[in-house]
Amino acid sequence: MPKQKSNSIEYLFKARKNVAPDQDEKVNPVKKMLCSTAFFPGGSGLWHTPPKKEMLPSTLQASHAFFVNLKRPTMPKKKIMVLGNDFGLKDGYKGVRNNPYGNLKSSSTWCNLLELLYRARIKPKNCFFTNAYMGLRIAGRHTGPSPGADDPKFVERCESFFLDKQIAVQKPRLILALGEHSIKFIAKLSSDLDPWKEWKNFEKLDADGVSYIEKVSFKDSAEQLATVVALVHPSGRKMFDGKNVKDRHYCGKEGEAAELAMLKDVLEQSGLSDCSL
Repeated sequence: MPKQKSNSIEYLFKARKNVAPDQDEKVNPVKKMLCSTAFFPGGSGLWHTPPKKEMLPSTLQASHAFFVNLKRPTMPKKKIMVLGNDFGLKDGYKGVRNNPYGNLKSSSTWCNLLELLYRARIKPKNCFFTNAYMGLRIAGRHTGPSPGADDPKFVERCESFFLDKQIAVQKPRLILALGEHSIKFIAKLSSDLDPWKEWKNFEKLDADGVSYIEKVSFKDSAEQLATVVALVHPSGRKMFDGKNVKDRHYCGKEGEAAELAMLKDVLEQSGLSDCSL
């Protein structure tokens, strides 16, 4: 991997230019990184504490202290990667640019993800929030398959070139893959994730005992093995009553309790129980 000439986030943001989609009528590259909390590459992927607790989802405002990051955000190396699908619509990017931190309350992804992290006692400052596909959707839905998935060359660049590069830079010990598209995407990068390549549903993963896979090796970071966890995407989970969450089963628990028990176990097994500190 080339030597990093700047800090890790700036290095990745510059490198992402080599992953620009060929289908500009469907997916545009991100030209400028936002300064507030947002998934990479729209933002830095790092946790910036909202200036006011009222900027957090209402259910979490009383727990504001849990989300405070007293230091200047830096790449949380050898900690946790939270892997989404893509940044979403260009209009969503403009919305965050015009209303920094507004996405923490308006986005179902952020609202439900922060709720899950809080329940699992994972501090956001210990996470790098990023995406499998680079770029912004021009139009259509903000969820579902990325329009860039129709471009095989773009997909290959995002997979074998850029996601591998992100993993090599951060060297995460734990990767939380959010939703079907991210799970199928990352499964292509390591033979250790072969059980995920024939994706059917979360119920099947749980029944096969492969809800998470330990000691996963990636091409450019073989010295740092990771545990990779398959989670329901926050945008569709509807805490406690989402269909996919209801289908989760782990160690005698069901639904939301199953995912939380799973997260507790992988944090301990990955040596990351201190991520609530």
